[in-house]
Amino acid sequence: FGGMLLALAFVVAGALEIMLNNSEVGSIHMVWLIPQYFILTCAEVMFSITSLQFVFTEAPSNMKTVVQALYLLTTAFGNFIDIMIIGIFDSMFSRAMESFVFSAIMFADMLLFLYLAKGYKTYQPRRD
Repeated sequence: FGGMLLALAFVVAGALEIMLNNSEVGSIHMVWLIPQYFILTCAEVMFSITSLQFVFTEAPSNMKTVVQALYLLTTAFGNFIDIMIIGIFDSMFSRAMESFVFSAIMFADMLLFLYLAKGYKTYQPRRD
């Protein structure tokens, strides 16, 4: 659910960017940023806490630290990909369209995640 909220936050950011582009400088109050940040914060809480809890409970006891470090490494790798995508999109799209593209990417990612998660079987520790 956190991923879908993140997609919604990007839609709100794109809509706000359109409002900013179609108005005079200083005519839109900064309070309009609050819904975007609220949705983004809720999405981050739902996504990060759930992901880290899943990683911790599913990892074998002797690998918990390594698996959590790999989870954080994937976050860093995702940030690197984000920087590359923004560099490419800056020359192709407006900032509003960029937000809508990120929303579509996140929505597609969540659909792929749901498809892959359906076949997941939880970790069952061996009993010796």
